[in-house]
Amino acid sequence: MLCAYAMASGSVHAARRLFAHLYIAVLRAPMLFFDSTPYGRILNRVAEDISCIDQVMPFTVRSMINCVLAVFASIFVVAFATPWFLISLPALVLVYYYIQVKRCC
Repeated sequence: MLCAYAMASGSVHAARRLFAHLYIAVLRAPMLFFDSTPYGRILNRVAEDISCIDQVMPFTVRSMINCVLAVFASIFVVAFATPWFLISLPALVLVYYYIQVKRCC
């Protein structure tokens, strides 16, 4: 129940922020933009973005949370079964950091 409330509350907050930013961007657009772009296209784009936030993001966030919890559960099970794994864990974290951050660019 708490998870569903948090997801709904987060979705509403994200949709409001997105709408506010889009609204400000449209209000600050030059008049040439409105001469070349019909109002229906602008409204359709805003509605599509809000709809994506409302329908797709909760499932994506829930999937990410499940994946992170599964990784931590796997590490816990391996560490519980073989305590020597905990000795190599800092080295694995450093290697992962080096590969992801230092060798990226």
